[in-house]
Amino acid sequence: MREENVQGPVNAGCLIKKGDSVLLVKDFDSGRWGAPGGKPEAGETPQETAERETYEETGLKVQAQRLLETFEGCFYLYECRVLNPEVFKESIQVPESERHKIEEIQFIEISEICQEIFRFPGILDRIKALFNEAEESF
Repeated sequence: MREENVQGPVNAGCLIKKGDSVLLVKDFDSGRWGAPGGKPEAGETPQETAERETYEETGLKVQAQRLLETFEGCFYLYECRVLNPEVFKESIQVPESERHKIEEIQFIEISEICQEIFRFPGILDRIKALFNEAEESF
């Protein structure tokens, strides 16, 4: 189901779960980790934004399955299913086009993520709770 009636542009991203780990991207400027995601392009729904931004930042083609949470009405977080898992057979490489904003991509155990390293520490506890409710992405 697509959210077609969203008021104004909203950022969106994906929660990608693999076992006890979540896929995070390390922001080049802040040095902190967060879910892949970003700003919409003209006419995009939040789901389309989450899917496109995740692909651009990680090389993963995903399908946004379910809206997990809307944070303060401006960031939509989706549970996403990975459509091309072969991308991660060896190691996770930051796509060339994103190296100016993404320093690193990594699966990190959810229990190891603390507020000091998370890009949005105020929502970390909620992200952890959502992770525990989410299905495997692969």
